[in-house]
Amino acid sequence: MIRLGGWCALRPRGAPGPAERRRASGGPAGREGGRALRVLVDMDGVLADFEGGFLKKFRARFPDLPFIALEDRRGFWVSKQYGLLRPGLSEKAISIWESKNFFFELEPLPGAVQAVKQMASLQNVGLYLLTLSQNLVETVLGACCRHQGIQQQQSLALAFWGL
Repeated sequence: MIRLGGWCALRPRGAPGPAERRRASGGPAGREGGRALRVLVDMDGVLADFEGGFLKKFRARFPDLPFIALEDRRGFWVSKQYGLLRPGLSEKAISIWESKNFFFELEPLPGAVQAVKQMASLQNVGLYLLTLSQNLVETVLGACCRHQGIQQQQSLALAFWGL
């Protein structure tokens, strides 16, 4: 594990560290005449349809409770907006994404998996899939990668944002 400020990256075993990558990619500058490119890809709303998956599960589990349509969703935290809708809904919202297999069952957004696979195959590109929770790095991201057909390789690392 590499800790860099507010986030961590897990390198697959045998993957070169920063010094080895620099040597393998043409010297300290990364690639010929410049630096290696790092691409950070968030899981929720970029690769996986968190909002759509959340709403589907919320309505299935709580059919008689009010919900927020996708076009009316605002802000980052779903639970905060649901808490403003009615007392007690914040906890119910949280229970949805804390439920077993919630993240694993999220559908990929159209074209997202293909785009990530293309970026992962590029030379001199370090690809990082990001999530908010350190606990999700190995379980959720690893499962999503396997489920959606993305192979972990030297150009793909799993990371989390420490908030």
